[in-house]
Amino acid sequence: MIRITICSILLLGVLLPKAHAQSEEYHPVAAGGAPLFRALKDTVKSPAYQLKPGEKLMLIEELSPRWYKVKRQGFEYFTPASSFAPGTRVPKSGESVVLPVDPATKLVTYTAVVQVPGASQNELYARGKVWFVNTFNSAKAVMQAEEKDAGLLIGKGWTGIVKKGALGIPMEEKLWYTVRLSVKEGRYKYEIYQFKTELPASSSNPTPEASAVESYLVREVKKGDPFYKLVMQGRAQVDAEATKLIESINKAMAQPATGGDW
Repeated sequence: MIRITICSILLLGVLLPKAHAQSEEYHPVAAGGAPLFRALKDTVKSPAYQLKPGEKLMLIEELSPRWYKVKRQGFEYFTPASSFAPGTRVPKSGESVVLPVDPATKLVTYTAVVQVPGASQNELYARGKVWFVNTFNSAKAVMQAEEKDAGLLIGKGWTGIVKKGALGIPMEEKLWYTVRLSVKEGRYKYEIYQFKTELPASSSNPTPEASAVESYLVREVKKGDPFYKLVMQGRAQVDAEATKLIESINKAMAQPATGGDW
């Protein structure tokens, strides 16, 4: 189903609403400086440019654990991962992303159990409630379950993503997801699943249906496939959104629900 939908858009040239520009994140170069190469094959030669420590580059994506794609003054280059401080967050290339699939449900699912020694179930529930209130605070989201005695919170939300279609034409979509947070004494478990993408409404499709990402992002796809780039973009965007949610959850669950002493 999703292949037909995307194909129809690309072949018929349907114009989608103008997409918002994606945010550009610049990061300072580490103490050793940053050699910039125009192509990976040039890395055995002298770099095209050598940036000094402290200068900033826009990080585009992680090509491998050793190499990043970056942008400087509008031009793309390649630089070693060592050009940036350890822990610098870099968007992953779709080719390096393996979406985690739950063997029981067959759904793309990000999950983990996190220990919080000394925190009661009530306190962790309160922390989780604060996270949901701060995160699911608009028409983009809805709470589906709030069960304090069971230590369970479930919410469904979406974020806007942009994919580049034929001739670089931007395609704006909604990426839906569900977050389930379960808490017990001294620990909590997050589950992020039910990822779906939804095209914007149009005159030819006024009520678009969301498509499960498992139907097109999990399958094997090879270079040369007409949908290869779209699949790679989709994998990277799902992984990036899940990573942001996980970082946000873990940060909120590590902090007391109250503001402390006044």
